[in-house]
Amino acid sequence: MQQSTITSSELSSINRILTYYDYFNNLENVFWKGTTLSGGIYSTEVYAFMRMLVDEEFVLRNFDWPHWEEGKIISKLIEFIEIADLLTIKKLLTTYIRNDRFCSGAFGSFIKNGQILCILKRLKMIINKEVN
Repeated sequence: MQQSTITSSELSSINRILTYYDYFNNLENVFWKGTTLSGGIYSTEVYAFMRMLVDEEFVLRNFDWPHWEEGKIISKLIEFIEIADLLTIKKLLTTYIRNDRFCSGAFGSFIKNGQILCILKRLKMIINKEVN
């Protein structure tokens, strides 16, 4: 899981994405409204975050996410996310976003289970490593 070089464009994208770190790190925030994830509506911030992932090209086009076997293991184990390279992070986020399109509330479960926050923490580590 080692990507060689991160471009300046990717570093800029990571910085923009990390503006949501404090939001997802604050468990007092309301991430969705409704009684269940599948019957709820995401907050404005969650929708904006999801849109930003697409805009910053962290949702990959032409990626066959339903057949990504490694992702089925990685997405369930925080310790794999904690060491993931940038390409793996993008694949995970693509899978999370696309999955939500077909299974309403899926992205919310990734928030609730801590996977989104873990990805943001990993992005912080990646950017700190690149800057230093």
